[in-house]
Amino acid sequence: MGSDERADEIGKSLQNPIMSWLARKAFSDCGNCANRYTCTKEIIDIPKALEYLTNDEAPEPTNLSLMSRTTAQIFDERCRYCIHLKGCINKWFTSDKEQAKGIAEQLRELPKENMTILINGILKDQNLTTIRITFRLVKLWTKCWLNGMETNAVKMMKG
Repeated sequence: MGSDERADEIGKSLQNPIMSWLARKAFSDCGNCANRYTCTKEIIDIPKALEYLTNDEAPEPTNLSLMSRTTAQIFDERCRYCIHLKGCINKWFTSDKEQAKGIAEQLRELPKENMTILINGILKDQNLTTIRITFRLVKLWTKCWLNGMETNAVKMMKG
């Protein structure tokens, strides 16, 4: 998902120091790891998120979590106009290229405030709070570190 410099830029753009640290770690280490798709499944139920994403029901805009606001900010600043958005959706959510294209177009048109509400709805639907996601991330990173599971081509090439 990019270089350490890009991860630092993303981290610096976030106001909350904990979210900044999480984003830096996720985008520099996990984002470049070959196991990122497998590990993501331990944090969030991807098929259920896709089902929610393609559902026509509007989520309730109540109690927007820090995680949903942060994720929406990153999406708005980094992903919304990225030429690889369709490819990311294709890899993370669905192997159907036409569905991925439709979702990418839908997300690009969604205002930031609505993106925050949508992400919050996905997280609430799976009973995922900011604390629960943070705990799962730290647990994954610890397991990865202890078992030497990280397969990061960028770091391997740097030596």
